[in-house]
Amino acid sequence: MARHALGPWKTGLSAHGKGAVNCPNCARIIARGNANCPHCGANLNGGPLPGSSVLRPQVLTTVGDTRAYREPALVDHDHTLRRLRAAWRGARQGQGHLVSLVGENGSGRSRLIRELGLTIDEEAPEALWLVGQAHSSATYLPLHLLTDLLAPWTDDAGTDVSAQLATALMALAEGAEAAERRVLLTLAREARDTADRDSLASLALAETLASALRRMAGEAPLVIVLEDLEWGDAASLTVLDGMLSRLLLGSTLVIYTHHADWSHEWPDIARHSQLYLGALSRTDSLRLVANITADRPLSPEMAEAVAVGGHGNPLLLEQAALAVVEGESTNPSAVPTTIHAAIRVRIVALSAGTRNVLLAAALLGQRFAYRAIAMVTEASTGEHTVLDTALRELTARRLITRWREGPEVTYRFAHALIQEVAYGALRRADRQQLEARVADWLLTEGALRQRTVATVLDDLDRLIAQSPDAESGTESEAVDEIVVATPVVAPETGALLETLPRNDKRRAEVLARIVLADLPADQRASIALCLEHGYSYAQAGETLGLPRETVQAHLYEARKMFKQLQDASAQLNPEAAEGTQ
Repeated sequence: MARHALGPWKTGLSAHGKGAVNCPNCARIIARGNANCPHCGANLNGGPLPGSSVLRPQVLTTVGDTRAYREPALVDHDHTLRRLRAAWRGARQGQGHLVSLVGENGSGRSRLIRELGLTIDEEAPEALWLVGQAHSSATYLPLHLLTDLLAPWTDDAGTDVSAQLATALMALAEGAEAAERRVLLTLAREARDTADRDSLASLALAETLASALRRMAGEAPLVIVLEDLEWGDAASLTVLDGMLSRLLLGSTLVIYTHHADWSHEWPDIARHSQLYLGALSRTDSLRLVANITADRPLSPEMAEAVAVGGHGNPLLLEQAALAVVEGESTNPSAVPTTIHAAIRVRIVALSAGTRNVLLAAALLGQRFAYRAIAMVTEASTGEHTVLDTALRELTARRLITRWREGPEVTYRFAHALIQEVAYGALRRADRQQLEARVADWLLTEGALRQRTVATVLDDLDRLIAQSPDAESGTESEAVDEIVVATPVVAPETGALLETLPRNDKRRAEVLARIVLADLPADQRASIALCLEHGYSYAQAGETLGLPRETVQAHLYEARKMFKQLQDASAQLNPEAAEGTQ
């Protein structure tokens, strides 16, 4: 499901008593009543906002072969959808309801929730949505699921669960009454400073979160979606036990999905329904195949082969039908009969360049930002036009979706299994190379999180001054002498600086990213380890396999480059350069 966070989610949260809604473009949590989203600038027309936009890609204009993911019409499951709508309408009237959707992978659970979202948008567009996704890789990471659920109030640039949870709690504290604010800030401090996250899964955290989320929703209904809960970590489930039981006393609908072989005893919840999704009939399977291949219909023989081999699983039917269409197969015996096999056939049919982009994206995860995939595939794609072409093709083939515009373009895989199969298709050597580039990107992001040119310079000065063999003032003055003797502005840099926004408080952060992007990978890693993680020169060198003197030289050279850019910015645009001071 949607990962909403694209940065700090604080703007608009301090309007105490007004409640909050999701922006339909960037999905961030904002105060109700805004004419424009304060984050992405989307025109909201002063009307209610559809909250279920967090469940699906935004509607994109058709440009060439770039098309928003068009999922097939819902087939069968009419009775289940009626039950879901009844639960929603009861919850809207104040009778909180917990619903479990049980089925195998690809059975249509998420599709049903999206269909219900259309009904909720019509009847209560002001509803506040929260979506959490559990992953098999995070089952033993305490509070991972809870932090994902609170993503609208976290900083997506970070990767540490404790830091993310602390950020969310501090954001929720804005606009709270004094007593609640004090508790939230105390919990945020504990989340940041406590090494044992399991100890944070307390009744106090559950009660405080329930109160804060109800305050954020105001008078609007609250809709919570928890996907693949069989993979949820124990600490998150402990907090959810206490939190959901309190939220369900009011206008709250909670829907969670899981396999049939998993169960959980929810305490003190009066209204709890369990809905099972079975296999589609042969007739419904043929209808679904016809919907999927409407643009390029299959022959009756091939459609029958896909319907029979799909075993009534909607995802298998979709992937097998698309594999046949893309491979232009006319042999019924060649139709894939498992989800993994169908996805592999589709991956093999891609051109080499597009396939490399898909495999690199799989390494980044279920959701990935454009800037992340651009850096990871930099060596293989070269020009960004090559990357853009590959992303357009993957979108048109329904392998990925262009998820958000907002301040940053974000993509996600059309289904978690597509990402899983693509990741498994990576050869060991390619995976190691891509993992090194992903690690480089993560280090870069960590080193520059909310840093400006001036703060980087200050930190570098501090590190250089703390060097064991540095005498007082000697190193800093030597570096300054080098900077003075170096030409301040190269023509290319000057042209770039003139294009940056004037008097923008984020200008200095952008400048810092420009410098770091131009540094070699090992130099970026040296800066990240020393600035962000507090490594000494020797520790960073041992981690990176470099001599201590090389790490020290990396920091000296970086300081020189940051100083040059700061001086160049001040000369070209004195007013805008105020943000770097």
